[in-house]
Amino acid sequence: MAILGVGTDILYMPRMISLLRRHAPYRLASHILSKSERESFITLFPTFDNQRLLSPNWTWVSTENTIKLDKDESNVVRWLSLRWVAKEAIFKAVYPHKRLAWDEVTITKIMGKPQVEFSASVVSELAIKNTHLSISHDGDYIIGVVTVEQ
Repeated sequence: MAILGVGTDILYMPRMISLLRRHAPYRLASHILSKSERESFITLFPTFDNQRLLSPNWTWVSTENTIKLDKDESNVVRWLSLRWVAKEAIFKAVYPHKRLAWDEVTITKIMGKPQVEFSASVVSELAIKNTHLSISHDGDYIIGVVTVEQ
């Protein structure tokens, strides 16, 4: 096997929060998720219909001077952020061989480890044999690193 590419991406979580205060999480989900990911989003976060925004007083980091986190909002931010950063890293790993669309990549979890699934056409076109994805988060940051093999 040969390495097709390596990609990395980092996301500052308050940037995602700012985005989700202006645009409903469902709207972002519709843009960046594959069909199966959108179905999972609806199942996991049924209260985030196409109109609900993050509450304006909600904050990511909990300190004595901030408001306590809303668990549902915290989970939706983490869930969407993980997929955003993973897919951005994947896009960088396969470029310039192919420009992927958001819905050509699905991020799943098997026994807690994130996994990458490409659409059949991408696997065929790029002869992808294996993908290794690592996600890490610390405080306000989440990072994704991916290696794609042919």
